[in-house]
Amino acid sequence: MADVTKTLKDAGYVLVGLGVIGFQKAQVRRHELTQELEVRTKDLEAQLNELRGQVTKVTKDLEGKLEPVLQEIEGRIEELEGFLPEQMADLMKQARTTARELAREAQARFAGSVNGSAAA
Repeated sequence: MADVTKTLKDAGYVLVGLGVIGFQKAQVRRHELTQELEVRTKDLEAQLNELRGQVTKVTKDLEGKLEPVLQEIEGRIEELEGFLPEQMADLMKQARTTARELAREAQARFAGSVNGSAAA
């Protein structure tokens, strides 16, 4: 009977030891995974920042290329207004003013969404 009791005690100690070792391994693995996640997160943030920079550059290039075209169109519209009756010319000016305001608002929203993403 003494051998059975000793064997059961030894088995209990082995089980507790295995449990402790298993818990320690789980803690080490958790720590490794946390570090790996931090590294991947930093890499992803760097890639996103690079992408934001590229989008900002392309946006500025596009704005630079569109500005002369828009000025040319506005110049032609102003010439056209010279041929219209006064009331029609006033309506055209109001429409252009509204269109400019909407374009500025859309441009600001786009720039805000690109720059706002950088802050997030």
